[in-house]
Amino acid sequence: MNQSNTGSQSAGQSPVVTGQTGGTASKLWSGARIFWHWAVRRSEVLPYPPMEISIEPTNRCNFACKFCPQSSPSHFDQIPASAIEPDAVEKLLQKIRESGAGSDLMHWTLDGEPFMNKRFHENFEVARRYGFTKHHFATNAMLI
Repeated sequence: MNQSNTGSQSAGQSPVVTGQTGGTASKLWSGARIFWHWAVRRSEVLPYPPMEISIEPTNRCNFACKFCPQSSPSHFDQIPASAIEPDAVEKLLQKIRESGAGSDLMHWTLDGEPFMNKRFHENFEVARRYGFTKHHFATNAMLI
């Protein structure tokens, strides 16, 4: 899986961009290429754009589930609480599109409840302007 930090978030955190490809054989080939470029060539730049994009709207949550690392008292000592702002989403998606990424699917969840970001609706609209017409996110649905 390709993970590269790009853009910026309000508390100095960087959103994560994730790239994957389709079926099993394609994923294996992609994994081999990623390994080659990262481990063998020591390059952090892949020879192709990501096919799936993930942005973390926020790393905060309104629940305290025992199984979740966010419920640990030291979680925010390690990773400051933050939420990505629309201007950062704009810059990030501009760079992603300039790289040639043609995906229309946006994943809005990595670590946190997306609706805890008070500007999530604005971030969503920015993504729509950049051609993301399919949106996936995981939510506990308490803020809908």
